[in-house]
Formats: sequence, C-alpha cells, structure tokens
Amino acid sequence: MFSFIDKDTSYWRFTFLGMLLYIAGVGTVYITANFVVAQILDRVIRNIHLSSSFRRTCKNSLL
Repeated sequence: MFSFIDKDTSYWRFTFLGMLLYIAGVGTVYITANFVVAQILDRVIRNIHLSSSFRRTCKNSLL
C-alpha cells in the first residue's frame, strides 16, 4: 500500500471526515440504546413493584 502513496497525499481529508461520521454514529446508537434500556427497565421495575404490592395486599386480606 505504501508504494502507491504519493508524498503529497493528504490523509486528514478522508480520516477526519470518517472520524466525525463514526463519532456521530456511535453517539446516536449509544443514546438510543440507553433510552430503550431505560424504558424497558422502568416497565420491569413497575411490574415487580405492582406484583409485590398485590401479593402483600392479598396476604394481608387473608389474615
């Protein structure tokens, strides 16, 4: 590969754009994944809380 490169070749022209696109893509995926996980965990935690409250209510009503 190095034998085909001229001495006037600019690496930063393509590399910098690639780095910007990569960072924007990773940032977008990371934020989206965090929102999805937070929503799923919120539902799971609410269901756990509701089911434990329901069990406690049923247990108290049987006594």
